[in-house]
Amino acid sequence: MTTGEPAGPTEAARESAAYAERIRGTNERLALSVAALFALTGLLPLTQPQYREGVLLAAVVLLATTLIWFHLVPAKAFGPRRVVIFCILVQPVVIVLLSLTGGNDSPYLPFFLLPVLVTVYSPSTRHTLVIGAVSAVSLVVVGLIARGNDPTELIAARLATDLLELLAFVLFTAFAGRALRDARRAITARAEALADERTSAMQLAFTDTLTGLYNRRYAEDLLRRLVSEAARGRPFSVLALDLDGLKRLNDTLGHAAGDRVLEQIGKLLRLQLRGADVPIRVGGDEFLALLPGTREDQAKVVGERLRMAVRDHDWSAIGLPVSISVGAAEWRSGQSGDDVVKAADARLYEAKRALTTSR
Repeated sequence: MTTGEPAGPTEAARESAAYAERIRGTNERLALSVAALFALTGLLPLTQPQYREGVLLAAVVLLATTLIWFHLVPAKAFGPRRVVIFCILVQPVVIVLLSLTGGNDSPYLPFFLLPVLVTVYSPSTRHTLVIGAVSAVSLVVVGLIARGNDPTELIAARLATDLLELLAFVLFTAFAGRALRDARRAITARAEALADERTSAMQLAFTDTLTGLYNRRYAEDLLRRLVSEAARGRPFSVLALDLDGLKRLNDTLGHAAGDRVLEQIGKLLRLQLRGADVPIRVGGDEFLALLPGTREDQAKVVGERLRMAVRDHDWSAIGLPVSISVGAAEWRSGQSGDDVVKAADARLYEAKRALTTSR
């Protein structure tokens, strides 16, 4: 293609960025919901009075942690480790909640598993294992803080049971997370393949196969956009270019030689035009150059430069001189894109007649 437009992010990169943003929003909503749930249960009569302080304190700590993490820490900080770091940061909330509501016998023990569950969204199984290990340490800390007068054997038995349940849940989350990541990779790979196929199809639809320039179909779409911009004050001009004597060249040297000449002219147009200018092969020996932001007098200068570049190119491999004729026209108020092209064609035929007369 010839416009020099920078390649945008890949389908995989866009999907990954969108997924990360969705997970960030999901985690924030989950944390805020749990904080609200703690606050609500702490205020309702269903919470035992001796546990109310611990539940409300856990709600406050979780709310503060969530607001700081999601609104003060930059969204791109820590990259793929963001989920696992957040899960580590909420461990104090778990310790506060369980320690103040009965320790290992706390009715809120199931909330202890939420940080592990969140790692299902993490990009690595290792993160689930890390949070599982950190959670095991938190369980031990809770057992030591809330041991009271219980004998060591009873505390050890409770911890052993809780740790086995934690291990089972960690393994479940690790396998579920891996399955989710494998599914996402397969979907992303398919989306990337479809995007490549779509791009290739568009290139084939809008590209001339011989010269690699844009074709007439692309010219029609671009002309509509240029006319719309011109109506808002940005002028544009069109160059009509025609290879002189292509039939004679084909009859003398064959169509293969004619194709090589056309291909080389396409290369010369790409080299001589600005990045914003668009060279187009209309068909046969006819070319256009669409020049955004260009007045007619400037277009004539560009056209003469193109004509000289073709004339002065080394055509020794062909064995015959090669030249083009050029006509320039600027968009005028009320004209369509076709009108500008027809005006440029008219100037082109005038140049051809002048060339014939001079010979």
